[in-house]
Amino acid sequence: MSAGTTAWRGSEVETRVLDARQQKAPFTGQALWGLASYSIFLLATTAMIASRRHLWWDEIQTMLVATLPSMRAIWDALLAGADWQSPGIFLPLHYLSEFFGASALAGRLIGIVPYWLATLVIYYMVARRTTPVYGFVAMLFPSVTGAFIYSFEMRPYAFVLLFTAGTFLSWQLTKEYRFRRFAVPALTITLAALVCTHYNACLAALPLLVGEATIALRRRKFDYPVLLAMCCAALPLVALLPHIHAIRQYSALYRMPHDFSTFVELEVELFARL
Repeated sequence: MSAGTTAWRGSEVETRVLDARQQKAPFTGQALWGLASYSIFLLATTAMIASRRHLWWDEIQTMLVATLPSMRAIWDALLAGADWQSPGIFLPLHYLSEFFGASALAGRLIGIVPYWLATLVIYYMVARRTTPVYGFVAMLFPSVTGAFIYSFEMRPYAFVLLFTAGTFLSWQLTKEYRFRRFAVPALTITLAALVCTHYNACLAALPLLVGEATIALRRRKFDYPVLLAMCCAALPLVALLPHIHAIRQYSALYRMPHDFSTFVELEVELFARL
């Protein structure tokens, strides 16, 4: 290793440390009061909507599958085409319905709680590198888009938001070399959970790969532990191959275009309210 490279890396680390010292702590007294007030308001609002809003067809379908007597019965129903979602969402919903009963509010807890936690992760991810004010702005951003509806729905999209936020936070920490020995495994766990929650959510790995490629070009070195962690996150898909194969068979009969333009149109609709 050349002296110039060593000096450049040393100055980069020193700059990160100095920047971290100059940044405000994300959990100061005022910030904690703001987060507590926000949490009470969001949880109360989404719980009220969830308890009064009628279930629609996709939620009824999800509840019917989740309330089957065993996980084996749920797996058999998914292989029969009862629902095309990844099986990961039915595990928490199954035990929630057993513990609280099969009610609309109990079932929609899989939207209420993950959405709330996801916004807190977004706050921390932004506030720790900027200021609590910017963290609050970022935290409120999902609620002014079409994503807010998933905060009180009995579907997996709030979990997708939570695990996506966790994945990006873990990757952020690996690049800062802070808590890296915990951040690298956390990257695998959150990304794997993301894939097990919704198959399309694997697209969250694309911006991470672009980021890794950009950093590798700049540093002329690959971050192999992070790349290996992302590869390991795909291992659960091996166990889910029978379900993926069943989905491919049934989707051939579903009259909906599956081209790229349709995918872009669906994604743009999420921001229609913004």
